[in-house]
Amino acid sequence: MFRTVNTANRACALLYSFIKEHNEGTWLLPVNVCPDVPLTFCSAKVKFEFVDIDMETCCLDENETINRLINFPTKYEGIIYVRTFGFMSDTSTFFSQCRQILPSIKIIDDRCLCMPSSNPEMYGADMVLFSTGHCKQIDLGGGGLAFYSSTEKYKIDPELLYD
Repeated sequence: MFRTVNTANRACALLYSFIKEHNEGTWLLPVNVCPDVPLTFCSAKVKFEFVDIDMETCCLDENETINRLINFPTKYEGIIYVRTFGFMSDTSTFFSQCRQILPSIKIIDDRCLCMPSSNPEMYGADMVLFSTGHCKQIDLGGGGLAFYSSTEKYKIDPELLYD
């Protein structure tokens, strides 16, 4: 269940504000993530590494991710789990396994290619992110919607609110 919701004119503005607050370590991104995501990390000066994808789901390879967390537990800050092609499945077991290894890990469930929901299942993620920009399920010409599991407020940097 989400506790807080935020909107911006771009999903990347919401992502930027979240990762700027959680930038003590390296984030794991799937290799097939939208190029705007690593560009957002570069703009925020937050470190990231790419992880291969699972051949069946085309989403983040869960085994490789778990192995990295086990082998380098002090290195990682967070995970971006991208729902490739809008593929929805229950990721609560995977997210729980990540938290068992690294309780402080931040998890963003990127559903920018999914149909936006007003009450998304969080599956244990810290943030669920939707986009209503170009080529999305609902194209409003821009916009992003984020649901958070905490009541922590994220201030959107006015410089990021561009058309």
